[in-house]
Amino acid sequence: MTVSREMDEGALVSRAQQGCEDSFVELMARCRPALWRAAIRISGSEDDALDICQETIIRLWKGLQSYRSNGHFVAWARTVAVNEAIRWVKRRGPVSEWVSIEDGELEANKAAQCEPVARIEMEGADRRRQVESAMESLSASQRVAFVLRHFEEKSVREIAQAMDCTEGSVKRHLFRAMEKLRRALSRKEV
Repeated sequence: MTVSREMDEGALVSRAQQGCEDSFVELMARCRPALWRAAIRISGSEDDALDICQETIIRLWKGLQSYRSNGHFVAWARTVAVNEAIRWVKRRGPVSEWVSIEDGELEANKAAQCEPVARIEMEGADRRRQVESAMESLSASQRVAFVLRHFEEKSVREIAQAMDCTEGSVKRHLFRAMEKLRRALSRKEV
């Protein structure tokens, strides 16, 4: 059986659940930009992001039979990637050298030829580096919540679902992340 690029997501999922590897490969091609963005933004490391994406693909393949098609496979796959990235970051600990968010996006765009993603408006590369440096001080949960809210533009409810926690916990993570970032950035401006 051949897989067509025009085939809709539901048909691809159904065929992949029946064991069609080509359909799964096509699904992964469609998901790659979202998986990469989640992995690079949460981990802050290209090497870790590659490992996270590989682990995510394995989890997606193993969990494919339990997926109930609701027309949002990419969203489900991104949630799996976020959860894998959270596990990865918690195991690894703080990153020693943060990858530029812009560089990570460029790599994702280059690798997958995806459409531009929403970006935080910043004043020049210097300010962007300051924010990236300040993000190193965030806990894994704070970083995940911050990235999903401000880079992926997810609602508090969507973040709570992705992080498997309450909306109140997400708000607390976001508040603490913003406080840490404000303090870190104000010290750098002095």
